[in-house]
Amino acid sequence: MATPRTLRQVWAASNTPIGQMPMRQPLPMPGLADLNPFLLLHHHGPHRFAPGSGGLPFGPHPHRGIQTVTFFLQGEGVHQDNLGNRFEVAQGGVQWMVTGGGILHAEQLTERMLQAGGTAELMQLWVNLPARRKGEAPSYHGLQAADLPTLLLDQGRAQLTLVAGPYDGTPAAYPAQDGLHLYLLRLLPGADLTLDLPADDVVLCYTVRGQAQVAGAPLPAHSLAQLHPGGTTLHLAAEAEALLLLGWAPPLDEPIVAHGPFVMNTEQEIHQAYDDFRHGRFGTWQGTL
Repeated sequence: MATPRTLRQVWAASNTPIGQMPMRQPLPMPGLADLNPFLLLHHHGPHRFAPGSGGLPFGPHPHRGIQTVTFFLQGEGVHQDNLGNRFEVAQGGVQWMVTGGGILHAEQLTERMLQAGGTAELMQLWVNLPARRKGEAPSYHGLQAADLPTLLLDQGRAQLTLVAGPYDGTPAAYPAQDGLHLYLLRLLPGADLTLDLPADDVVLCYTVRGQAQVAGAPLPAHSLAQLHPGGTTLHLAAEAEALLLLGWAPPLDEPIVAHGPFVMNTEQEIHQAYDDFRHGRFGTWQGTL
């Protein structure tokens, strides 16, 4: 028998600009350290970059122990890493990076945008890796908007874009592991729908634009819904157009020790990550970004 999810709390994203660029952070928040396996969500922009600007402040840096998922909602960017990957992602595309045992990467606007200027808006989500995967080989997958299948629900008033994890028999663009599902949900005026999901999974739901009704309660713009576990359905509705980041995954009941760009299970593993990075065990950076 289907049972509905209920809302536990709404968290308004903090506004912590990086230089001139707005950044909203709905996760983590004081009082909400994580929604494990969902650890961190940054929503950058929208921001108008002038021609010849320095672009994004995300030069070469390391990661270990997580997956990073970057959504280019507006504008276009380029990813580069020490595995030899270089990928330009256009508006609507997604960059998925499994950092595993260690990777160096950088993200920047494309040369076209740096020269001509333009508006950029992007989100980056950190998803925890289970301990057994924190040492695996890193990997990168670039997905353009055309690679992402979209389901029309509620007679076309809802558009569910499948980034990771299937829905209703339709496979997603990225073959996520460990039961991870990740979608963008566009609600048009009057949308009213109910999605099926596993009873024990942790749900991530953030209003990127507009406001919605989630589990029968209002979710304002730039807010995160924390839901109780136990229900097998999630009700969503909207009076005006809204865009949601929506995902769910089994809870990862393992210790979390995070410091800077590394997320591991023990303090010793964090110290080891910094030692490995300092001694070049992540590899060397030969990129141009």
